[in-house]
Amino acid sequence: MVNFTNRGFIWYSILGFLLLTSTVNGQSNHQYIQKYTALAKQLATQYKIPVPIILGIAAFESDYGRSKVAKTLNNHFGIEGKNHRIYKTRYRYFESVETSYEFFCKMIAKKNYYKALAGNPKYEMWIQAMSKSGYSEAPEIWAKRLKQVIINNKLNEL
Repeated sequence: MVNFTNRGFIWYSILGFLLLTSTVNGQSNHQYIQKYTALAKQLATQYKIPVPIILGIAAFESDYGRSKVAKTLNNHFGIEGKNHRIYKTRYRYFESVETSYEFFCKMIAKKNYYKALAGNPKYEMWIQAMSKSGYSEAPEIWAKRLKQVIINNKLNEL
């Protein structure tokens, strides 16, 4: 006889495995990272923002391109603003995913902390500065989850 505790453990184990290896609409987490690494590297060089920050935030905020905002508005960073689409939402629409990535970098380059961090490869410092500046509505949770995305996907090795 399987007791509830064992059954619960089994279900949580299966759920955890599915989340780690999930493929939705044909794209896994790994495929998302592969697909946008070159773009993130190009923008990292151009804007002096570390690849783990660009790609990590995009992956985290868009659920690896699977979120409704990412799919319908090409917004991979959860950027708020006007959108001229039919959708009633607080999130901004972008013509392409690439435009979303570039807008994010331009937006970060205008922040007060940017001058002190530009060219600094230490993603932890960027996360801390962004959290303190109000990038997220839940800064501590956001920072912790973003670090996990970066570490789990080995973005810190890019």
